[in-house]
Amino acid sequence: LINEVMHIAWPQIQEAAGVSRPAVNAYAARAADHLIYAYLTNLPSGDEPDPQAPELHEQLERYFPIDPQRLETYLMLLYGSVGRQWTMRDFEPLEMQNLSGLIVEFLGYGRRHEGIPYARGHLVRDQLPRYFLDREAGNLYPKEDVAALLRGGRRPRTTPPEPEHTLCPDAETLKTFLHQMVQTVRPQPYAAAALVELAPAWLRFLVARGLVGPEQKQRTLDDLQELEEELPAVPGPSR
Repeated sequence: LINEVMHIAWPQIQEAAGVSRPAVNAYAARAADHLIYAYLTNLPSGDEPDPQAPELHEQLERYFPIDPQRLETYLMLLYGSVGRQWTMRDFEPLEMQNLSGLIVEFLGYGRRHEGIPYARGHLVRDQLPRYFLDREAGNLYPKEDVAALLRGGRRPRTTPPEPEHTLCPDAETLKTFLHQMVQTVRPQPYAAAALVELAPAWLRFLVARGLVGPEQKQRTLDDLQELEEELPAVPGPSR
């Protein structure tokens, strides 16, 4: 249904007044992702994806010309045929390119091992890297009252505190990030709920990739339990 609706709307999106070129490009990229998710979901059991599949190419080329090599790499990443041997050195410092690559692998892992639909995983595809980068930048910690600190003889904090693990969320900053997602002109309640719901799967993925140990995973899950009170309609992190 998503694919059909996005295809029907595509001509109007391209011609609509007031829609910027970056927004049009983002729409096309999102449409292409969902076409690929549908293709992989509908593959017969045991079949590997065919990067040259004519029907897939025809559907994707409604939106933009296809780079066959990039399409093949992307399909195989999602399918799990290829993958990078990640280490924590790849995330020191944090940057979007490596986080985005790790998230693509997570979407494939979630589908194969956790039964998470690609479209649900897509809800956190942009938000999870943004959360980690915002936390590293110190944007998710309470703002210090500089005047009060100076009156008390304390210096304002110049660097954010170090998280327990670079790739593990923590309740304090994730709660702030979730509030920002829903308390805005364009709230994203479904993406916020998905961040909480998929957090345990994300941690299991990190353990499977050798980026997090079982003890760290459990400490993170224990810390995230308090988010049940923040989003009571969403099941809390399962163990």
